[in-house]
Amino acid sequence: MQDLEAKLAAAEARLARLPKPSSLGGPLDHGYLNIPLSSRPSIDRDIDRGVAIALAEDDVKSLRSRITYARVNAPVPFTTEELKAARAIRTSSGWHKVAKVNTKSVSVETGYSWTDRYTIDKILEVRA
Repeated sequence: MQDLEAKLAAAEARLARLPKPSSLGGPLDHGYLNIPLSSRPSIDRDIDRGVAIALAEDDVKSLRSRITYARVNAPVPFTTEELKAARAIRTSSGWHKVAKVNTKSVSVETGYSWTDRYTIDKILEVRA
């Protein structure tokens, strides 16, 4: 979680340092189609800056989403006694009916002839 927050801080700082396009907010004449050759490099530069800003904003948005997901799905430490009293557990893949509790893992029913096993650190919630 801390590494994601560090990456987010770096991405936000990178976004703040990016130069803004010079034509942003300026008057636009959409009827003017013949762009002089002398202004084409500045337009290319503005396009490159706009693309860089859009990519940096996407990085920030992605990292914020990953941090939110990590906070919501953070595993909670449970004792073996709490797990032995549980009838159902929730993991990242959903709710499962408990079949057997071991010291380091929990076996859950699958609806088939086998059981799946989840380590205790993968359990997000317990229902008795």
